[in-house]
Amino acid sequence: MEIIGHSIEEFRTRAFYIDKSLVFPCILLFIKIDKGGWFSLTIDEGKCIVSLEESEPKSISLHEITDSFAYPIQKVDMLNKYAGRKLKNVMEYRLTKKDDLCIGIYLQFDSGGLSIIENDGGLSFFDGVCDEILNESQLMSSYDSLW
Repeated sequence: MEIIGHSIEEFRTRAFYIDKSLVFPCILLFIKIDKGGWFSLTIDEGKCIVSLEESEPKSISLHEITDSFAYPIQKVDMLNKYAGRKLKNVMEYRLTKKDDLCIGIYLQFDSGGLSIIENDGGLSFFDGVCDEILNESQLMSSYDSLW
């Protein structure tokens, strides 16, 4: 199953807390497409990793987790504006001086786009192309077959 050509229905994030203190608001992004499938996305150590999930990532709040290391999963309301949009293309932000290292991705929709950028182990979201990092990176086609 591929994501390109499908509409996005929902985004969820997996956050990371230690002793109820937020470390990263997003370490993993879950994407639901119109066919009902869920994909996970993370960017780590210069690699963009996309996986088809076997089941729906269940929402769980921080209050439901008793461990000192907590990984709650929540819907991402700030990305609701992309729900219902068809994904047209995916490109990777790759370092200019070391183009085998991915530092983010750009999701191009039928209307607008979303940049997902790795920053010190977490993922950040930006509307459109992230011009801030283009002086050190370039947008290139993604090679992941799940896109």
